[in-house]
Amino acid sequence: MKILKLFALISLFALALTSCETYEDQKVEYSPLFPLCGQWVVSIHDAATGNLIPDGEGYTLYTYNTASNADNIMWVKLSNKNNPFGVLGKVNCSVPNKEFSITKGINTYFTTDNELTITEGKVVLNGFDTPSGGKSDFISFKMKATTNSTVTYLIKGFRRTAWPEDMP
Repeated sequence: MKILKLFALISLFALALTSCETYEDQKVEYSPLFPLCGQWVVSIHDAATGNLIPDGEGYTLYTYNTASNADNIMWVKLSNKNNPFGVLGKVNCSVPNKEFSITKGINTYFTTDNELTITEGKVVLNGFDTPSGGKSDFISFKMKATTNSTVTYLIKGFRRTAWPEDMP
């Protein structure tokens, strides 16, 4: 019985040593637009006054690559679960400068009166202090969408963190 216990102990020890394989760190593949692309929590302000527009908080902004996977153009989609703002358009971008813009682009969210202009678009890495006390990337841009009004809007916010305190 003693030999059997000793054999079992040695077998477990040998199994523990041989089962601990180590692997190389996996490479993370990013979109060619990173860090411009992502999901953002934003608010919408009147660019002339800086005032938050009515129901201007809690919007989700998506920035993502096109089907061509190019590094100089991306989609911008702005919506809100309670009050769709209705912006979906392609913008020109510069990943090294972390900037994006479009003049007289097309807001494909609408079929008529669908001109879209985005200026001063930028992303600042770790440029925002989140409500949860962490750091996140900051995004801001000015936008004029003729379907909504002739007002120029200032959209600004931070990259979504998924911490409950940071969610709108």
